[in-house]
Amino acid sequence: NGSSWTALGSGMNGTVSALAASGSNVYAGGRFTTAGGSAAKYIAKWNGSNWSALGSGVGGVSYPSVSALVVSGSNVYAGGYFTTAGGSAAICIAKWDGSSWTALGSGMNNTVDALAVSGSDLYAGGGFTAAGRKVSEYIARAHLPTVSLPVLSVLRSGTNIKVSWPSADTSGFGLEQAGTLAPPASWLTNATSVTDDGSNKWVTLPATNSAQFFRLRGP
Repeated sequence: NGSSWTALGSGMNGTVSALAASGSNVYAGGRFTTAGGSAAKYIAKWNGSNWSALGSGVGGVSYPSVSALVVSGSNVYAGGYFTTAGGSAAICIAKWDGSSWTALGSGMNNTVDALAVSGSDLYAGGGFTAAGRKVSEYIARAHLPTVSLPVLSVLRSGTNIKVSWPSADTSGFGLEQAGTLAPPASWLTNATSVTDDGSNKWVTLPATNSAQFFRLRGP
C-alpha cells in the first residue's frame, strides 16, 4: 500500500507466476489448486476481499500451469501449459469473459509464457513454434475484433458464382482466393471489381471445375 505489505486472504497452495489487474480485481495464475482455501485450478480472482475461481479453471495435462495473464476490457486472456479451459479444449491459451472460457482458435503447440494487448491485437510469446496451426517461431499475434467478423456467402449464379459479404464494418477488408488449403496455401488478392449496394458487397466470378477457396482479409 506504499508503506507495508498485507496478505491477500490465505493466499494459494502453490506458485503464482502471473498477475494482472483490472479496476478493483486482481487475477493470479500459476501452479496452484486452491485460492483463499477454496478450489481454484491454476487461476483465480481477488476482488479486494475474497478469492474466487474462474469457472473450473484450466487443466488437461500433467502439471498444468498459467504463466501469463492480460486483461482487455471485460476479457481475461490466460496463457500457459494446458489443453482445456472450463472443461473444453483450449491449447495453451484461452479467454475468460467473466462467465465462461473459450479457446482462441486452435491455440499453440507449446507453452505460452507472455501476453500483451495493444488495441485490438493480442501478442503471445513462449516456447511454441506454431500458432493457429501456422508456423510462428516463439511469438505470434492474434486479432481481437471489436465487432463480429463478416461471413462470406458463395452461391451459384448461372455459369458464374457470386461471392458476397456484408457492407457494414468491412471497410478495408479484401477478398482473397486460393486453389488449395494444403500448407502453404497460396492466397491471392482477387482483382475483380467489387459491387456495393450499401447492405452487401459482392463479386461475380466464372465457375471452375476445380475447387476454389475464398476468405476476407482484414486491414
